[in-house]
Amino acid sequence: QTGSTGGAGPRGNQGYPGAAGVGPPTPGDQLSGGSFPDGKCYAKKVSCRTLGVADSLCGRCEPVCVTKRCNSAEVGFKLTNEWGLRWAGATFDKANLGTGSIQARNMCALARYGNLGKIALDATANSFATNEGGDQDAGMQKHWYGGCLAGSDKSKCCTNAKLLSSGFDWQQFAMGDACTGNSDRVPVVTSVTCVFDDKLYDVALGPKPVSDTLPAGESIYAGREGISDEYLQSANGDCQLIMKQADKGDWSLDILMLKTKETAWTTPLGSGAVMRLVVEKDGGFAGVVTGTGKEEKTLWAPDGIVKDKLAIKFQLTDQCILKLFTKGPAEIWTSEAKDPPKEAKEGTTGGDDAPDAPSKSGYPNGDDTTVPPASSGLVDGSQKSLILGFCGAHRDTKLASTEGKQLENFQKCMEQDCALSLNDEIGCRYMDANGFCYIAAKSQKWCLDNPQSSFCYDGGESWGWAAGSAAQGKMGTAKGSVTAWVPQVEVPLYDPDTGKSSGKFGCACFKNCACEFSYNLAKSKCRCANGEAEEAVGDETQVMPRILSSKSSGSAGKCGCVCNHKYGEK
Repeated sequence: QTGSTGGAGPRGNQGYPGAAGVGPPTPGDQLSGGSFPDGKCYAKKVSCRTLGVADSLCGRCEPVCVTKRCNSAEVGFKLTNEWGLRWAGATFDKANLGTGSIQARNMCALARYGNLGKIALDATANSFATNEGGDQDAGMQKHWYGGCLAGSDKSKCCTNAKLLSSGFDWQQFAMGDACTGNSDRVPVVTSVTCVFDDKLYDVALGPKPVSDTLPAGESIYAGREGISDEYLQSANGDCQLIMKQADKGDWSLDILMLKTKETAWTTPLGSGAVMRLVVEKDGGFAGVVTGTGKEEKTLWAPDGIVKDKLAIKFQLTDQCILKLFTKGPAEIWTSEAKDPPKEAKEGTTGGDDAPDAPSKSGYPNGDDTTVPPASSGLVDGSQKSLILGFCGAHRDTKLASTEGKQLENFQKCMEQDCALSLNDEIGCRYMDANGFCYIAAKSQKWCLDNPQSSFCYDGGESWGWAAGSAAQGKMGTAKGSVTAWVPQVEVPLYDPDTGKSSGKFGCACFKNCACEFSYNLAKSKCRCANGEAEEAVGDETQVMPRILSSKSSGSAGKCGCVCNHKYGEK
């Protein structure tokens, strides 16, 4: 640090020029080497500054939803690191991470303003954190103490006692699971979602309406966010024309009827990185294209439309019909005449596939297909269900994953859902269309209060706790240490080459048990709160690991699940 600057090195090789109008690739996330706490830390990027993050807590800085309007410091941000968010060498407490918790909101203050910073605005009660989805090698790490009750007298040692004030010093908090401090270790906290303006957040979750008309020379873009950032809306507000991306990656152009949430008309677009609905400025081509210049490719055009028709505008009518006009104006194409209406499949409103398991289709749900508000905690900005990490991984990757990976993700998903069902402050009475538990207490409560919603699949009163949290109240009739929740027993297994089902598998779980799995069945074992008295629930054909005879109180609240695990095979 005291030497003089060296001379410039030799010039590198000259690269080839890129395509016209195409910029350089977006820089990837840079994860440092080494191990926790100094290693496995993501470098801060421009996105952190854009989102107003002063201290990224070693995480990636991401918008809180998929639309471009979420890419704003006024809305908030999300920090993620599968190796653990941390500050000053310690991760955060596994307790009090749920939606609206004081600890999560204080983590947001630490990230936005930095230690000793001046707090201009507190994170809202829509903020939350999670320790799900961590890398298996992240291990158990030391942590800041956050296990106290909100409003307790432990504000000088506990991160969950009260909201921080300007000039706060995070180092005043204790490490471990007590105010006196100790060496307690927990699984790392993997993400925190920070919302700073609920109204802006609700608006940002959805695309922006422009008008009922797309004139010549204008475009509507859609890209990596999975949904077009703008859309046409009929003058009466009942209909929307939007581009959206399905789970398989293919796009479609859809007319949605907002009152019924049905699809009045749809046409496939295929795949593309960035696409746009356009009417050429000089009159001529109208449709959806991707690419630019010589690389431009037409994905869709109205039937029979050629350049000499001199199209001048698209218009979405109050009857949910898309029309194309030429000068005059004269109507030259209509969606009603050329393409028959296609209704949305029941149960798929909200972005999920049809239910994974036929056994889940028997669980009742309501017939109101209105998309729940952001405050419900049921869906994100792209209308995907907010579920636990491995369940989301299975939902999003199953068609492209090997059969072994599907089994692995689903087994871990069932363990996560099973453990959530044992949590009497959240539980798993209500599920999404795939049969996966909604992650938040407020989501379960919202479904209890809105049983008419098609987004809420009800396992029944025996799946809910009789004595829920203070926020939830009574969720069902279950008492004791378990509810009637069971894992899925008829799950499609997909061939990654064809995307079609190649068979089915089922799962079974030990509740209140911690299991150590080996590829050799004889070496696999479980420790259970009830000892050998524990019985598996779910698929009766599963071969389960042996249970050690001694009772293990530390296994309470945990689950060990098996989903057609082929012992002896990797």
